[in-house]
Amino acid sequence: MPRNKRESLIYTVLMCAFMVLWMSIYNVALHNGELSWQVVKEAWLGFPIGFVVAMFCDWFVVSGPAKGVAFGKLLKPHHGDLRKVITVSCWMVLPMVLIMSLYGAVEVAGT
Repeated sequence: MPRNKRESLIYTVLMCAFMVLWMSIYNVALHNGELSWQVVKEAWLGFPIGFVVAMFCDWFVVSGPAKGVAFGKLLKPHHGDLRKVITVSCWMVLPMVLIMSLYGAVEVAGT
């Protein structure tokens, strides 16, 4: 678990960057029906906007409520780090999947 805001920001930037990039490649490959360098190029062009949306939603919308539920209701101080990571991650993944799926639907509808 990140121990301070700086570590949390670095962790969030890295996780959002990798997830948005790979999911962009996956979605463009599904849309085109193949995986090629052209698919990677197209995904890379859409990456910056998707990354900004994911970072904003993760940092300002999802993170606070997810940690509030996890630490307020489900976790106790004596629980180990692995349990904390898994619990917070699960509570962050569910709303982020919904938000980014809606973003992807809007993006595809606009093209």
